Amino acid sequence: MRTPSASSASCGAPTRSPAWSAATSSTDAGPSTTSAASRCSPPPPCDSPARADRSRATSSWSSRPTRRAATTGSIWLAENHWDKLDAAYSINEGGIISTEGGKGKQAADLRRLARAHGTRKIRTISRRVIRRSQFGPLLSALMRTTFTNTIVDCGIRSNVIPGAAEATVNMRLLPGVTGEQAVRELRRTIHDRRVKIIVGSHDQTPAEAYQGIRERRRIAASSTDTDLYRSLAREVKAQYPGTVVTRALYEAGTDAEPWRQHGIPVYGLRPYPASAAVLEEMHGIDERVPIPGLNQGTDMVERILRAVATGG
Repeated sequence: MRTPSASSASCGAPTRSPAWSAATSSTDAGPSTTSAASRCSPPPPCDSPARADRSRATSSWSSRPTRRAATTGSIWLAENHWDKLDAAYSINEGGIISTEGGKGKQAADLRRLARAHGTRKIRTISRRVIRRSQFGPLLSALMRTTFTNTIVDCGIRSNVIPGAAEATVNMRLLPGVTGEQAVRELRRTIHDRRVKIIVGSHDQTPAEAYQGIRERRRIAASSTDTDLYRSLAREVKAQYPGTVVTRALYEAGTDAEPWRQHGIPVYGLRPYPASAAVLEEMHGIDERVPIPGLNQGTDMVERILRAVATGG
């Protein structure tokens, strides 16, 4: 499940110049799964009432990485070969260069949103901001804890009504939201006592899952008072004059955790402007990067690394 994410770096740029965000804190707290099973009624139960004498649903979530990530990714490397990963800094995925922001009603509402207090006021302003933005879905995910059915499993034949169904729900938590609060919100939304919510996994108890979320929330955001961050800001501004550089949370999970757990600053960097269409293709079958952006970004990253390595 994820601790949501973040506010976009382009939000609040005082001019129409690009705004760049360095993602200094990842928001993914691990996969969360919710399974819902309803006898003679397709999931989710809250959308279509059960019409049989018995219904069952389970929801499970784990604060640990997936089995594959735990045995092949950066977490496994950190646990088994930390000496090969240990470094002064780390550059990761994340961060957005955007030309959105600037003047007019959107900029005014972004400033109001930054100062707003109270759920109703925040909700009203955020709806206007999301509606105007080409990055509306991303902004929406930064302003609320999200629940997404990513896997639904039910049925064995097309002519047989399923007797049970399971839905895996990916939960992304806003900073400050606990695992317990997220599960209560999920239960309130489902609003069906016949739906069983299971927290944890086959090798993790609910208490361990909740504790894992609490431990990850205690990891501090990466400092911006470092040579690498100053080099990032300097080179981004040189590449895209007038850019406002700021740090932000990131609405997705990355490989930053092992370094952040060791107190090593990690910065997310997407070193080229990306339109909403390009971002929507991320991890899809047509994922792509514009060639000019790839060339400019590669050159900029090289300048950043050389400046840090040489003390420039």
